[in-house]
Amino acid sequence: MFRHDLLKSSHLGLRDTSLPLFRFLTDLVTQARPEPEPPNQVVTGALWASLHGIAQL
Repeated sequence: MFRHDLLKSSHLGLRDTSLPLFRFLTDLVTQARPEPEPPNQVVTGALWASLHGIAQL
């Protein structure tokens, strides 16, 4: 989650895999909460980070 060098490396394809998933999650958040504050991408980022933390545990 914090290794930007891995996201940038083209041989793993992590960025190509994670960006569509993040967009999909952002769409779900947008459907669930139409309020614009805080922005849905910020809420999605917090959810994404929380899910990574839970998976790490």
